[in-house]
Amino acid sequence: MTRVLVTRRDQVTHLSLNRPERLNVLDPAVYAELFAALDAAYADPEVRAIVLSGAGEHFCAGFDLGASDDMAVQEPVWAQWEGMTRQRAAMATIGDSPKPIVAAVRGYCLGGGFELANYCDFIVAAENTVFGEPEVRFSLVAHPRLLYFVPLRKAKEIQLLGETFGAADAERLGLVNEVVPAEELEDRAMAFARRLSRVPAETFRHTKTIMSRVLEMQGMGVVESMISSDFIVSKLTETADRARFRELRETQGLRAALAWSRSKDSAGPEASQPSVTR
Repeated sequence: MTRVLVTRRDQVTHLSLNRPERLNVLDPAVYAELFAALDAAYADPEVRAIVLSGAGEHFCAGFDLGASDDMAVQEPVWAQWEGMTRQRAAMATIGDSPKPIVAAVRGYCLGGGFELANYCDFIVAAENTVFGEPEVRFSLVAHPRLLYFVPLRKAKEIQLLGETFGAADAERLGLVNEVVPAEELEDRAMAFARRLSRVPAETFRHTKTIMSRVLEMQGMGVVESMISSDFIVSKLTETADRARFRELRETQGLRAALAWSRSKDSAGPEASQPSVTR
């Protein structure tokens, strides 16, 4: 099954993550299809803007733990580092896209899905969107890129607690451009993209390049270059929680391990998180 659906409306390419039965979780195959589709859109002179969404009720609930086995090292460290570096470079191409990308998010937008949306230029969110970076609850590190988008204390709250928050909070933090009724999400995101398609292409590209250079001067490039190593170190660092999670996963399955992780703090909204993270 095609993991990324591609359609065209006038001068707007619409890409949709297509694993609704798995909450559109990410894995290497999804990344490969997504970046190939993006490259094709970048190269097509008729495409002036891009919309990225998720099929079904959710945008993306993160990376597929069942496929990646992020809780246990299965490959040599060097191979993991190289793979993560390639993934990070590919993700950075979204942020460096010469054409505007609008993320249309609904339902779960967590972990790697939240990161993917934040690489896009704009975010239109449905009122029912659930945002969050729950990596800390799985003994993993979240991408510090969030520090460039929200105040430090809010970034710490989001990444160090690993709790979820809603679309209204995301709008107050400046993380999204619009919050719309769920049934209007696709139409509103396409309307946003059409507005962008009318901006002179060269002017858009040059203005965005200047903005990107400012972020580079503030250290964004350093953050991108170090995250692969830091993430691998976090995977290799054994903790009691990680050992218990792995034990439960091996003996009782992934669902049991994730239920145990959530049960450690049942008072917060993270109890509704799906079975995924990065």
